[in-house]
Amino acid sequence: MADIELFIYDLAFQQHLNAMDQSQRNRLADYTKKKVATKDQEKWKPDADLPDPTDPKYAITNDDDWQSLYTLFQAPLYELDSGKKGTESYHNDVNKLLEDFYGTGKAIVPFEVSPIVTSILSGPTLTNFANYLTQIRAFLEANDIPSSETDKLISKLNDGSYIHDKKALRILSAVCARIINDYGALSASTATTPPLSINDLNEIYENSTNSRPITTAELDAFKANYQDLVKRLITKKEAFAAFAGKD
Repeated sequence: MADIELFIYDLAFQQHLNAMDQSQRNRLADYTKKKVATKDQEKWKPDADLPDPTDPKYAITNDDDWQSLYTLFQAPLYELDSGKKGTESYHNDVNKLLEDFYGTGKAIVPFEVSPIVTSILSGPTLTNFANYLTQIRAFLEANDIPSSETDKLISKLNDGSYIHDKKALRILSAVCARIINDYGALSASTATTPPLSINDLNEIYENSTNSRPITTAELDAFKANYQDLVKRLITKKEAFAAFAGKD
């Protein structure tokens, strides 16, 4: 079984050692020479190779394990990118982190919802569903889904950006659950009859927070760049703080 947490810890720790400034290196060498270094300090090897994920103690040897590691990095980068597109402003090191490692063709690609959802909500069906939500805004408002959230979802559905927006997808999940719960009552009037079957609504509800599978090419790009990504996080404290804060 892959020990991804241990790998990330060892990777980060070794990179911290490799990033030691000269005064720290001199101090460590002096401790070792005088034999006053602690047992942990005796094991510290600045400039050693970063740990190999295929080492038996980590067992990150198949694509399922790599995908789990990928997902751990994707989530906080997604949140940082979402904040940048919203009202948050970042240190230049954070902006450079996103520019270099997050986006189409980069080490980490943007989140995209499961194709199960997009296969249902596409073409005229997508338009009809968005229009339907406009019709039942008052119903949703009366059932704990504020009109402001419904309007946000409708906008994201209409421009297609919902597929990359986790907040909109959480609203979509809640809306589908509410419609499913009252499907019979809503269907009693032609004005509020849902344009989707219960089965389709349930498929959307169950998969709206799931991402699409990572392609082989995307995973290969991550494998080729993850060490550079980790180095950036460790050597740029503003980038690391922002990344860790979104984890």
